[in-house]
Amino acid sequence: AWKRSSVTNSYGLLRSPWNNNKIPYLTRHSKSYGFYTKSDIVPTCFSHYDQMNMDSFQLFGSSIQYSPHGSLHILAGGTWGADYRFYINDHYDYKLKRAQPLGTVTMARIWRKGWMDFPEFCSTDTPVEDCKGVCTDLEDWIDGNLTMTMLENMYPGLANAQHFLIDDHGNDISEFFLRMLCNDDDSLTPQIGDFMESASPTDPIFWPTHPTLDRLWHWRKISGFTDEVWTNSTCWGHNEDDTTVWHVDLDETSDTQYTNGELMDMFNPMLVETPYVYDTFEWPHCEAEGYPLQLVEELTPPSPLTDDAATSASSAAQVMASAKRMDTRTGLAAQQRDAKVDADNYVFLGWNPSGAGEVPM
Repeated sequence: AWKRSSVTNSYGLLRSPWNNNKIPYLTRHSKSYGFYTKSDIVPTCFSHYDQMNMDSFQLFGSSIQYSPHGSLHILAGGTWGADYRFYINDHYDYKLKRAQPLGTVTMARIWRKGWMDFPEFCSTDTPVEDCKGVCTDLEDWIDGNLTMTMLENMYPGLANAQHFLIDDHGNDISEFFLRMLCNDDDSLTPQIGDFMESASPTDPIFWPTHPTLDRLWHWRKISGFTDEVWTNSTCWGHNEDDTTVWHVDLDETSDTQYTNGELMDMFNPMLVETPYVYDTFEWPHCEAEGYPLQLVEELTPPSPLTDDAATSASSAAQVMASAKRMDTRTGLAAQQRDAKVDADNYVFLGWNPSGAGEVPM
């Protein structure tokens, strides 16, 4: 793909630069870093109901990347060549349940920050152990007592779950974790299935997955946001004014490309003329579980204002703040709402199981 794209992996395949999967075909794997994806983080009606009752675009936009679909990428894409489950237990006593969230890590976070480097070129016969990403400054970090700082920067969830860095006997193994995440061993050569990275549109299951999210956004847009402020992040490509790969008027010779914000304006389902709109915004399979047919709950009446409050400039804001969404869930839906969530399932990606996760880096 070197002749057609400036973005390839080291083997010249049209994949993310941090994925040195050398197989020239669509690939999937049943495990991620040696772990099967836990079924309780696979998206359900529960995930989509929570998503649809987020009134703020900032909350909606950051959350929709995670629990409503993110685990599907891990489940179908997978990662092989670096079996963390085996590797950890070959060195330390470490219970499987505590290690399970390692199946959700992604080298993208480290590579995008410039902390992991990959070879510029590898021939097709180059072994993967000689063509993998490594942390060039690893020894400097360790010698400079920056081990914990780098782990917190790479995977912020570690900061709130430091028990991950202690073995079953209470020994600090943070340096071991940092070396493992930096592929500092000949046996650690992670290769990623296509659905788990930016080449995911090459996998057919991309196409029913992402229009599902687009349909959720359409219906939330039609139902109305309380605010549509777009909070920018330091992760280029996720901001309102960041340019996309799409050229204006779809003219590949044009020097001007659409921004994220411009595309969202074009696809606004509330426009008189819009390129497309979904034919239904009903989820009968979710209704059968006890969720509202259209997933969005009605607002309860706001609390009445006193005479003094009614005359104040902030009265409208007070009314909106007191208006809460109803909860009409029944049956299985109510059981899912009240079930205890294991936060460890989400910790390494920074997901919040009750809603929005952090903006990805």
